[in-house]
Amino acid sequence: MIRSQARAWVIRLQGDAGPNLRRQFERWYESDPANAAAFESVRDSFQRAGLLRQSTRRWDRQLQRSSERPSAPVRSAWAAALGIVLLVPVAWLLIGHGLIVGDTNAVMLVTRTGEIRQVDLKDGSRVTLDSGTSVQIDIARDHRGANLTRGRVRFNIVPGSAPFTVHAGPSVVRSNDAIFDVTSAGAQARVDVIAGNASVSTAAPIAAVTARSGESIAATAAGVERTSAVPGGPAWTRGMLQFDGIPIEAAVAVANRYSNRKIIISDDVAQLRVSGAFRAGDTPGLAKALATAFHLSLSLDPGGNLILSNPGERQPRKKDGG
Repeated sequence: MIRSQARAWVIRLQGDAGPNLRRQFERWYESDPANAAAFESVRDSFQRAGLLRQSTRRWDRQLQRSSERPSAPVRSAWAAALGIVLLVPVAWLLIGHGLIVGDTNAVMLVTRTGEIRQVDLKDGSRVTLDSGTSVQIDIARDHRGANLTRGRVRFNIVPGSAPFTVHAGPSVVRSNDAIFDVTSAGAQARVDVIAGNASVSTAAPIAAVTARSGESIAATAAGVERTSAVPGGPAWTRGMLQFDGIPIEAAVAVANRYSNRKIIISDDVAQLRVSGAFRAGDTPGLAKALATAFHLSLSLDPGGNLILSNPGERQPRKKDGG
């Protein structure tokens, strides 16, 4: 338990930290010699493994000028912790374990290609991560929130003392009792409300939009707008993909997110439309179904990817659906 807390402090103290967090760290560090020893051990282990790169001189100078100077052992540990730039591989960060510090539960969750993961949060809420997703969660007495950096997450939010706030690309989503999906796609984000309602805003100087059950919101730097309704059918959280008359190009782009083995299509078949439900990750099955339904040629490239093309096409220009 102490070593887990020490790992949490090493991570939380990366970069700049406010005075409240600093005081919490000092109290924890000084409260027990075992805490100090665990912190030093974890930090040194990370350094030897190449996970941390630190430059403590700048922080030493700042701490010496500070009027709130901690004791020498604490100052040394604090300077080392604040000076780090954390370079932690995905394999370490995850993976479904919370980093508990005092009354705060901070966790970074990451899923691999093809993985769908469900995690229960400290406040009773639940998140489900789609394939290739990265999200940071922070739960405390006075705030609840998440920062979605890539991928898609379903948030099942239970009422709490503070609204749950999700940052994703240009969007800020707030709700205190709802189920909604948030998808981050670079400079854009999409919010699909499954149940309840959620407020969606951006940095643009416009009023927030309230999305209710069954509604979708698209967010860009220019603002937010309502889009098509939330699609029905099998849920992606159960590993099913639902296509309803969309171009093959778009369907393949979605399917390829769940597999390292990709489907590649030629230009002349990209706009054929497909409907149906398919198991996420089963790209061979989807490719065979598309080939059968549209009388397409199915072949393999040297890397094992599946190529769909018109049988009469000699040298297709290949596309992977985006």
